[in-house]
Amino acid sequence: MAALIESVADGLFSVCATMGIVPIIRCPKDNAAEHVAKVRMFVTTRQEYSCDDRLDQKLRDNLRDARNNLFTVESVRAGQLNASRPLLLIADRSADLATMLHHTWTYQALIHDVLELDQNRVTITDKSKRKEYDMSSGGSDKLWTKHK
Repeated sequence: MAALIESVADGLFSVCATMGIVPIIRCPKDNAAEHVAKVRMFVTTRQEYSCDDRLDQKLRDNLRDARNNLFTVESVRAGQLNASRPLLLIADRSADLATMLHHTWTYQALIHDVLELDQNRVTITDKSKRKEYDMSSGGSDKLWTKHK
């Protein structure tokens, strides 16, 4: 597991160095993504793992070392790295990022996807009953008015 984490951190560091960027790193807590980004980690044997191979530590060490700096010295001195730093989101495979980007997190978008909202009307059929709701006014449905 540790070798795989080191490999991923090395690969991400290579991408950052090639692009000449120092990203802001964000990741969810308590999973493999955090171990790639984190400076220190404890292995199951309860021995502290070397922090030299973590992505965050690699970026910090490289910025401190003036002789072997992979990032342009002029941009560091000019403060350009702080002005427009990109965001590096490290996620685990279990995170479904496509769903978050699919549509907005609103009640109206959910109704449109699940219940087939058509011309601001929703038709719900239940065994013998059929109800049609006009969502353009929304005055009768308190939940719709509050959360749309």
